[in-house]
Order: sequence, then structure tokens, then C-alpha cells
Amino acid sequence: MLLKKPIALKGLLAAILGIKGEDITEIRYLDTNTLKETPDDKLSILDLFIELQDGNRYNLEMQMSFFEYWENRTLVNIFRKFLEPIKSGDKNENDNLPKCIHIGILNFICKKEEPDFYNYYEILNRKTGHLYSDRVAFHMIELPKLITATEEEK
Repeated sequence: MLLKKPIALKGLLAAILGIKGEDITEIRYLDTNTLKETPDDKLSILDLFIELQDGNRYNLEMQMSFFEYWENRTLVNIFRKFLEPIKSGDKNENDNLPKCIHIGILNFICKKEEPDFYNYYEILNRKTGHLYSDRVAFHMIELPKLITATEEEK
């Protein structure tokens, strides 16, 4: 798989996140299974879960076929991974929250109301636009829109 090659993954992450590839000095591929706390919990397997040297966590998921509840799936996956490093009783547990960034590369259109092929979502105050927290973000790349945008440029 191309994304298992560090140089390709560094380039992709740098392009999406707007950072320099050389700023990514270490990539750790983490377990892609989300925790099941009870036998009734649904097991979820992510495509690629990465932690960088700064402790920030990136879930990179590619979805080739239409998935009706994509937004809900990404929320469940990212928040499960967000909470994993926190153990009950940890000192300063609220100070140790990593950033958890979801990157979805979709081969279908999820957000018809968004004209761009690439969209970035954060948790903001609707009225003021102020950022609630920088700990969670979602990047969405909808490949069919990219193809349409490229054809329109010809």
C-alpha cells in the first residue's frame, strides 16, 4: 500500500495539513482497531491511524464506495481514538489531550452543498466563528469533485 511508505505518507500529510514534510520526523502506525468496551460495542477498523512525534493523532481513511452515514462514522472513530490515551485517574488528564485529526478521502460526494473538493471542518461558535477547541478537526477530500473541477479547467 502506498500510504505505508513513509515518504509518500509524509508528502500527503504535509500537503493536506499545510506543513513541511521535513517537519514530520517520526510516524508511528498505531493499532487501527477501535476499542470495544463491552461485547455489544461495534468494532471499527480504520484504514490508517498515525501518531506524530508531537503526539497528535491522524486517522486517514479512504472510502471507495458510498457510505450513507459517513459523518457519524467519522465522529465515532475519531472520538474513540481521542479518548484512548486517557486513563481514569490520570493526573492532568485534561491537559494531555492530543489533537485528533480525521482525513477522509472519498470516492463519492458526501456534502452536495459544498462546491469544493477539499473541505476542512472544526468546532466553531456559529454566531462568532470563534474556535471552541483546536483538538479536533476533519479534512474531507471528495474525489468526484476534483475530477469535475479539473475537467472544468480545460
